[in-house]
This record gives sequence, C-alpha cells and structure tokens, in this order.
Amino acid sequence: MRFLRLLATCLILISTPVLTQAQSKTFPPDLELLAFEKLVELGPHNIKDYPCYGPEGTLLSKRAISRMQRNPDYRTEYFGDSSGKLVAIKFKKVTEEEKARMRSFRERREALKALLGTEAADFTTSTLEGKPVDLSELRGSVVVINFWFIGCKPCIQEMPELNEIVSEYKDDHIRFIAVALDEEEALRAFLEKQAFDYEIVPKGRSIAKLYNVSGYPTHCLIDTDGKITYLKSGYGDRTATELRKNIAQLLKK
Repeated sequence: MRFLRLLATCLILISTPVLTQAQSKTFPPDLELLAFEKLVELGPHNIKDYPCYGPEGTLLSKRAISRMQRNPDYRTEYFGDSSGKLVAIKFKKVTEEEKARMRSFRERREALKALLGTEAADFTTSTLEGKPVDLSELRGSVVVINFWFIGCKPCIQEMPELNEIVSEYKDDHIRFIAVALDEEEALRAFLEKQAFDYEIVPKGRSIAKLYNVSGYPTHCLIDTDGKITYLKSGYGDRTATELRKNIAQLLKK
C-alpha cells in the first residue's frame, strides 16, 4: 500500500507540469510565415517532427493532425523563427478561391499526363544564338526541354542543378533546350548575371501551348523515337534526381 501511495505521488508530480505545459501551448504570435522559396531552401521535412496547430491556434494531438491532413478543407502553413528556421506548422481553412486554384492545378496536371506516351509536337525555332532547332530532325537523340521565364523564382533556383546535369551528359547524344517566354533582349541581360547552360529559345509561348504548359518550371523528356516520356511542372528537392533517373533510362534504350 505504501508503495502504491508513493507511486501515485510520483505520477502527480510528473504529470502536473506536463498538463500545465500542454494547456499553455498556443500558437506563438512572434513567428513568421515562410515563403515557398524558403521551404525549398530548407529541404524536405516531416510534419510529425514539428508542433502543429489548428486554425484557432491550439496545439493538436497526433490523431487530430492525422484527421486534418485527410480533410481537403484544410491546408498547412509553415512558420519560422527570427533566423528563418522552421519551428511550427499551422492548419488553415481553405477558401473558395484557393479551392478553385487547386482544381485548376489538378486540371493542368491531368493535361500534362494526357501527353505522356504520345508523339511530341513538332516545332521549328531558333536559339538565342541563332542556331536552328527543328524537333523533327532530332529523332535518334534524347531531348530535354525546360519551360521557364525570367520572373519565375523556382525556375532560377533550379538552374545550378540543371547546369550540373548538362555537364554530366555533355558527351551523350542529348539536346538540352530551354524554352523561355521572354524576349531576346531581356534574356540576354538576364544571362549576363545568371548562367544557364541549356540552349535558350526566346519567345516560346506558342511552343509551351503545344505541350499544355501553364505552370513553371515544366520539364519534358522526349525519347529517341520522338515520344514524350516525362512531363512535369513545379520545382522540388527531387526534381534534379528525377531528371537524372529518367535521362539515364532513356540512354539505355
């Protein structure tokens, strides 16, 4: 009996501070919302590794987090401290406008998927240096196309990695073509400050439409038979890895 009383006392001493601490855990008001570019810079993260809060700012249990992750009416926002370090995640109610954007995103994604396995649309153009590009004449070579524009921050962020890929495959029969939306003059000024080792094609909006591109950056791989094998929008920490993997597979054919 004495042992049980002692055990009960210990449990009270241990659990009381924990309960008090849990009750005081509301969303810290001094945190800053992290931009998408910052999240990309920070790299992959697991939601389970950070405190998560509901829309009202109350700390969520693991079960509540799981429920909200499955609920399409909520999305996550990521917050950092004064140093920019990710320290907390908060769920936010999705607005009707955001739902419309998400539907539009899904539709664009499906439009890209519909082209996988189909013959790539032919186009004839010239690079910024005046070199002619006729896709129909590139049969027998792997073609890597990047759709981008100067004002696209993720497009610029991925350029160093893309340059590395170009360097890695410089001895293979691959053409790296970057279809930009911008005019020649703007591109020349941009490339004086930022290296991009793809063959740059200016004023490429009409080419982007041929490939159902409406989000940037978008990457497209075309095999030696002229078929589209990879077509994906967006930039993430696995973009370069996916490109390398798919290029290597095409070179084995």
